[in-house]
Amino acid sequence: MTAEDERIAQAAARWLVRLSADDPQERRDASAGFEAWKRADPRHAAVARGMEDFIGRARGLRGDGAPNPARAALDAVLDTPPPRRARSPGRRAAGLLVLA
Repeated sequence: MTAEDERIAQAAARWLVRLSADDPQERRDASAGFEAWKRADPRHAAVARGMEDFIGRARGLRGDGAPNPARAALDAVLDTPPPRRARSPGRRAAGLLVLA
């Protein structure tokens, strides 16, 4: 992966983190900004699509509700709202990149 590819992947991860913000206005703002960012460069759209596809597949692994440690870990990463203390966007972006 080139330095430019890494920069694009990190930016995509930051956008995806913003899209999952607790604040509805932040999510709306992020959605508009993310769409503009993807239109700005075909590489942006391609990387974003790959990350979104991966997240969708990971969510599909949840299964039928039977106890499953892997599903519990995915639930914790994908659905748990951040604690009330400040959580840095970089930590969540790093978590998304680890999953990718």
